Amino acid sequence: MWRLILFGILFLGFMPAGNLDRIRRAFEKLEYEKAYELILRAYEKDSENAGAIYYAALIHATDSFDGFDLDTARTLITLASQSFVKAEEDVVEDLAEDGVTQEELTTLSESIRDRIYTNTSKSLSVSGAEKFMRFYPDSPYQARLIFQRDSIVFDQVRRNDLLGVYEDFLKKHSTTEFREIAINRIDELRYQVLTHSGTLQDYYQFLKKYPRTKFRANIEAYIFRISCVDHQPQSYIDFIAFASEQKLRNRAADILYYIQRDIPFNFTHTKPDSIQEIERAKSLKLIPAMEGGKFGFHKSTGQLQIPYSFGDVGYEYKCDVADDDWLFVSIQDGNQIINKNGEVIIEKLDNYTDLSFGAAIVEDSSKSYLYHKSGFKILETPIAGAEVMSGRWIRVLRNGKWALVSYSGELITDFDFSDIRIEGSFWIFEKNGLVAVYTEELIEKELRENGLDLEFKFDDLELVSEKMLIGFRGDRECMLDDQLNFLVPWGEYEIKPDESRWYLKTSAGYRLYDHSEQGIMNQVHPYLETNFGWLALKTDTDWILLPKDEVVEPSRGYDSLKLLNEFCAFAQTGENQKLIFTNGTEIDLSGKAVKSFFNKPSHLLIADQETRSVIDSQGIALLQGKFEEITFFNDSLLKVKLDGKNGLLKLDGTYMIDLEYDAIDEADGLILCLKGGAIGCVDLDSGTVISPNYEARIERLGPNYLVKMRGKFGVINSKEDSILSFSYDEIKFWNDTSFLARKENSWNFLNHSEEEMEEPIEFLTEITSIEEETIWKYVKDGKYGLVSNLNGFLLAPEFTDVYNIGSDEEPVFFADQNLAKAEFHVVSYIDRFGELILSKAYTKEEFDKILCDD
Repeated sequence: MWRLILFGILFLGFMPAGNLDRIRRAFEKLEYEKAYELILRAYEKDSENAGAIYYAALIHATDSFDGFDLDTARTLITLASQSFVKAEEDVVEDLAEDGVTQEELTTLSESIRDRIYTNTSKSLSVSGAEKFMRFYPDSPYQARLIFQRDSIVFDQVRRNDLLGVYEDFLKKHSTTEFREIAINRIDELRYQVLTHSGTLQDYYQFLKKYPRTKFRANIEAYIFRISCVDHQPQSYIDFIAFASEQKLRNRAADILYYIQRDIPFNFTHTKPDSIQEIERAKSLKLIPAMEGGKFGFHKSTGQLQIPYSFGDVGYEYKCDVADDDWLFVSIQDGNQIINKNGEVIIEKLDNYTDLSFGAAIVEDSSKSYLYHKSGFKILETPIAGAEVMSGRWIRVLRNGKWALVSYSGELITDFDFSDIRIEGSFWIFEKNGLVAVYTEELIEKELRENGLDLEFKFDDLELVSEKMLIGFRGDRECMLDDQLNFLVPWGEYEIKPDESRWYLKTSAGYRLYDHSEQGIMNQVHPYLETNFGWLALKTDTDWILLPKDEVVEPSRGYDSLKLLNEFCAFAQTGENQKLIFTNGTEIDLSGKAVKSFFNKPSHLLIADQETRSVIDSQGIALLQGKFEEITFFNDSLLKVKLDGKNGLLKLDGTYMIDLEYDAIDEADGLILCLKGGAIGCVDLDSGTVISPNYEARIERLGPNYLVKMRGKFGVINSKEDSILSFSYDEIKFWNDTSFLARKENSWNFLNHSEEEMEEPIEFLTEITSIEEETIWKYVKDGKYGLVSNLNGFLLAPEFTDVYNIGSDEEPVFFADQNLAKAEFHVVSYIDRFGELILSKAYTKEEFDKILCDD
């Protein structure tokens, strides 16, 4: 009621003003009803009186007044303040005398505001907060109310937890204190959507659209794994150019380095010096040595590369110079992997296995881990075994099951497979008794798109060639090419793969598959044969001969056909037999036999009771005669036999070796001829003929020949003049000017005049061969030395033993001198030219540790 009366007064106009002093005294006596009546009369006298409006506001702000209403009080005090500002100076002075001043107005206004805020806070709502802020936009409660309002709204947003709701919230409340929380949650929800269904391209687009996302490292890690899953150099190069995460860029650079180690280092790396140091050290061949009971490594030039600080080194380095990027060494606290610069890569391990292509297995106590040789774990979880496949991916064993893993650590497949292997051009995956077949290209394509989705279509398979296989499923078979396209579709038949034409065996008979037309011919044949030249088909009544070129017309009506080779077919009709050649030639076989040469299948032998003929692929007789046997000796010579004697004929019918030998054979380019128990030869390269006067196979020694007579070996030239007499148990070619000839245990260096060039040596053993050079270990007076056929004596016979710890191409000789009385060993490391690399003195205990006893 009071509010209605007051609003009526406000909007219909005040009456002339009354005495404000009486109103004030009524308030002081708490006579609110009287005060209200006075206020109304004051309005009647002066509707613009700021004092009357002030007291109207004050009474409506008084709790004990029946008409208490803070909203009305707020409206009135606002009007009072506006009237006060408009009042004339003398009016303001009069108002002040009645207790109405600007200060009082402000005090009441703030009091009403504070009480309204208190009430608003007690039952806070978004509408209440916004209403208060609309009436009091500059109040000290503004920030707190904004926060409280946003808190209410944001609490509801969080309960919904939807991407669009968060985005709408920020549009409406762009300056809210919950902005960062909302932005963070929006980022999380966007990332959830991305990871749930995003493709590789979506990941790229996400970073382009939201470059400041907190998940950038995760996204780049995913892009790294997927974009580089093909393990191709360009993929790593592209990733390095794209990524901002330096750790990932370094990892990509590390892997790239091991892919293209022969290409100069030119990619971004935070620690390029480390890669460049490895690059400079990659070709080093390191020799293990000991000093002060500790192992170290020297370069093949002798300089110390890695200081003496290890209790032991991998056993293999003692038998071969260290060529691996990783070196397995032992210290007091356990084992380590170091690089060729001596930097520690991995600490505290039990063993290490190089898998090649930059991958390795590191065993730690009872666990094994898959590592990359740049020092990071490809997989964080333990494995039971691993193998690099085709240099591209790694098959990894865990709990008896295989998975396929990329070098970037991406699980291409789960650990679900009983086997993963490569056969020809095909990748084979076996699981639960079924087989899936893929190619590298298809694996790579699917990985870049939606991940590998293996289809297990086969019970088993059979590789036909590098690029073709047959798949089996129940009673059905199919044939695929290296692109996994069907060459023969699924069907209940047995596929007979032939290089020229495929045919299918069914219970009803044989059917042809025309792979040029990609279709199975409907006609069924009881039998067929095919090769590159012919197709022979059996029908219910006859045989059909189909040539594969157009020179010979197809023919039929034969009782039987046999394909002898791709150039010739045998045909029989009644009693008539003939050969049909692909060029149209026909040969009557009445009363004659025909057979193929096992070492020359394109040619045929036709024989009757008197003569034998050799027929080429065109049906032309190359040779005809009354021989007991004719065989191909090689591509250009025929061996013939008559009356128990053998000879060699050229294909033009002329004799290469007359028909007079008991046996003819070939070895190392020499045609060996046996006659009357003695051996001679013909040298096909030089045309030299050695008469049959010798006891054993003749061998070439440079331009001369090793022969044997009266139980001893000698050397003759092409004219059969003696170079070395028949006095030796063994003779070796040494070089262009000399031979090594053995009598019993003694080897002599002899020139072509049979003069001794050096003192004799004993027990000659080949130790390595490098191109045209052979290096031998020999014994003289019980000591070992080295001698080369090109460089002479490399080591004097002063050593207890000598062996090669390098390779054949780059030998490093470990030469031991045992000083038995001093219980010391002096080991000299010698290069291929006999030059000293370094020399070390070892106690017996140290020597036993450094020694390779393979």
